[in-house]
Amino acid sequence: MTGLSVTAAQSRILIAQQPDPQSPAHNLSLVVEVAGPIDLDRTAEAIRRTVSHAEALHVRFRAGEDGTPRQVPAPADTWPLDVVDLREAADPEAAAQAWMDRDARTRVDVTGSDALFAHALLRLADERTVWYQRYHPALVDGYGIALLVADTVARCDDPDLESNAGEWAVRDLVDADRDYRGSARFAADRDYWLAEVLGSPEPPQLCAGATDASASPESTTVHIDAGIADALSAFAADVGIRRSRLPMALLVAYLHRITGLRDLTVAVPIAARVGRGIRRTPGTVSTILPVTFHVDPDATVGELARAIDVRLVAALRHGRFPGGDLEREVHAIDPDRRVFGPGINSMMFEHPLALGGSPAGVRDLVTGPVRDLDFSILGGGDGEPVRIDLRVPAGRRADLLRHQDRLVHFLSQFFADPMATVGTLDPMTDDDRSPTLVPTDGSGPVPLAPSQRLHWLRHRAAGRSARADHALALHFAGSVDPEHLSRALDDVVDRHAPLRTLFATDGREVLASDGPRPRLEMIEIGDDDLQRRVHGLAQLRIDLTEEAPVRLHLVCDDAGRQVLLLTMHYLAVDDRSVGLLLADLLSAYAARSGGGRPQWAPLEVAYPDYALWQDRLLGDPADPDSRHARQLDYWRNRLSDMPARLHLPAPAGVREPRRETIRVEIGAALRDGIDRLADRTETSTFMVLQAAFATILTRHGAGNDIPIGSLVAGRTEDALTGLVGCFSNLVVLRTDTSGSPRFDELLSRIRASNLEALDHRDVGFAYVAAELGGRAGTRYPQVLLVHDEQLRVDAPDGVLDGLLPVPVGMPSAELTLGFREPAGAGPVHAYFEFSTGVLDRDTVERWAREMPVLLEVVSDAEARA
Repeated sequence: MTGLSVTAAQSRILIAQQPDPQSPAHNLSLVVEVAGPIDLDRTAEAIRRTVSHAEALHVRFRAGEDGTPRQVPAPADTWPLDVVDLREAADPEAAAQAWMDRDARTRVDVTGSDALFAHALLRLADERTVWYQRYHPALVDGYGIALLVADTVARCDDPDLESNAGEWAVRDLVDADRDYRGSARFAADRDYWLAEVLGSPEPPQLCAGATDASASPESTTVHIDAGIADALSAFAADVGIRRSRLPMALLVAYLHRITGLRDLTVAVPIAARVGRGIRRTPGTVSTILPVTFHVDPDATVGELARAIDVRLVAALRHGRFPGGDLEREVHAIDPDRRVFGPGINSMMFEHPLALGGSPAGVRDLVTGPVRDLDFSILGGGDGEPVRIDLRVPAGRRADLLRHQDRLVHFLSQFFADPMATVGTLDPMTDDDRSPTLVPTDGSGPVPLAPSQRLHWLRHRAAGRSARADHALALHFAGSVDPEHLSRALDDVVDRHAPLRTLFATDGREVLASDGPRPRLEMIEIGDDDLQRRVHGLAQLRIDLTEEAPVRLHLVCDDAGRQVLLLTMHYLAVDDRSVGLLLADLLSAYAARSGGGRPQWAPLEVAYPDYALWQDRLLGDPADPDSRHARQLDYWRNRLSDMPARLHLPAPAGVREPRRETIRVEIGAALRDGIDRLADRTETSTFMVLQAAFATILTRHGAGNDIPIGSLVAGRTEDALTGLVGCFSNLVVLRTDTSGSPRFDELLSRIRASNLEALDHRDVGFAYVAAELGGRAGTRYPQVLLVHDEQLRVDAPDGVLDGLLPVPVGMPSAELTLGFREPAGAGPVHAYFEFSTGVLDRDTVERWAREMPVLLEVVSDAEARA
């Protein structure tokens, strides 16, 4: 093969990857599980022969003389086929998944020399093997992967590992694509799809775009077990439809019920292959097209499946047209029109799949980035379960889990009555009938959100000694223009209501309203100590009934150094909000410095909308059936008999208490061990550290009932992702170390109790503390475990020279174990924080030395297991 042009499908993929050409988010992968004995050597040789036969896999991409991409030959023997024996692993399934997850994150350069695909055979047991495949999408599409699987299966069945596949020439695909684009059929298909799109309602948008375009989609799975899947196959045969069409009809019916649309447009992958030779050649030529299905709510799902079949046959007659071309054509007519919405991809096999004589099934398929809610249907052979994979854009996990719950609820009704009409199948669960987070008109006072109430009561109880909760010092690399910074601050305050909120009481309920706006205050300190003055400014008292909950001081010394001090109260800015606040402030400053205004995407809701929604969600505390009453009842029962105080070692003769921080060393290797332990026990780094924390406290006389406070994120809706405000609530995780449990057993206890606690996290901790006898709801846990968010700020080049937290006052808890995990590999940044007026420093230092040793022991035991 000499250098060739690329197909339209390949071009679309390469263009889509231009912002981050090596992003693993575009990788395709397929997992085939074999349930029976196979000859690994023979299977590996069959895979090698299939792969060697596929020209499409052995190319690289280069820019041609005219700048357009071209594909050139690459060596056919430089690709990896790993054979990995995991039978001795403590948990072979978890080990296999971790192996595949790591490989799926592989970054590949389409212009380099590395292979753009990989295969592996992972042996989990004597009679259980996983065949894993990863491809760059410019090499082969989903239909082509199915051809590769079918050819490998055929070779395994042949004594000589041969197959009857003809020539798999890339040139045939390129020539067919070129001929089609120059044909009358191309023009006719264009006219057909333009009329379809412009003559149909816009597709629904069920999920907003990704919060991080370079990140992989969020995913989860709904399983239909083999018995129910076989019953569905029998039902499909009885009503005269293909069994592979029934799950698609169920998903179309679900989308209809969720959206209310009778004419529902769905993004459907189409093979786009015409002619026997092209249909049998792996490569990348498929397209995705918006197919509109008419849904009659009075029809059964079986009747809908037949209608879908008829509609797809009509669409397939025009199914070679490139979806990217269609979108450009539509936007040339109507720039704002949405062309693609939710997607449905079916990879069900009509006949059972076997590899080397043993039954096999597709258990996982990853198809690259998604724009909206996307379904992939897998499995469904005789005696095989059906798997429906749901994916949404990165950062939209709340939407994903909501649809998972609704789909399970919807399917259960169909299984109970397959002849029910579509309009009677209800996807809404009881939780869905709760109030919806929606924008309000913004008028009138707003009650405190449950997460704010504790901070408000503690602020009031502190009286004239009240201070802010946290502060951050931004060190600038060059000179800062105060005027531009002041305008940027105004922009941010306009965008985020909590920054201009005044708190007041009407004698019964605390109310929030617009109040004084924070202003930038210039502080010239001459030759005074810059760090000392910044620390002192952070300690100034604050009265939230009279002033804004955020202060900004620009501190300048005679040496020309400038530090911007942000002092913030949790009532307005929780830890997660700090990064959002800084990002908005710095982007606004860059815009103002350039003579413009910040160009932010509008927020879907404001913080007052969240507070009002929480008020409606929790309901009337006097109503025993309200969420507020039910959750408060749970906490009353859960915490009523917990110890009033833990015995912690007091300091001797400290005159001036100081806030102290002691580092806990958790290096990269130890972090890997913790990750393996968490994976095997289905826990998390947080739970492993909680178990170690509780173990150390128990060893040193604190007892075997260890209540540990923890801040839990309250951003349960994707619309809250970009808001600055107070969302984190405090929950108490009661940790039972009685009976000297093994570490695994302690983790099992923690997992069960934590998950139960998190199911009751909505009611504000102030109400819980008041119920348990804390004065005015201000009682704070003695010990805290805090998972710090890693602060990442996108600052314009050359603006920031660093940022550092500034301690404010004394710690809220007597002892805090905090930790922060870097995004990639590396150590965990962990520390103990305490006041020397409450705890003995030598003892805390000993705990900081003991914790890594304990974690090494339990992770070593995991490695030996």
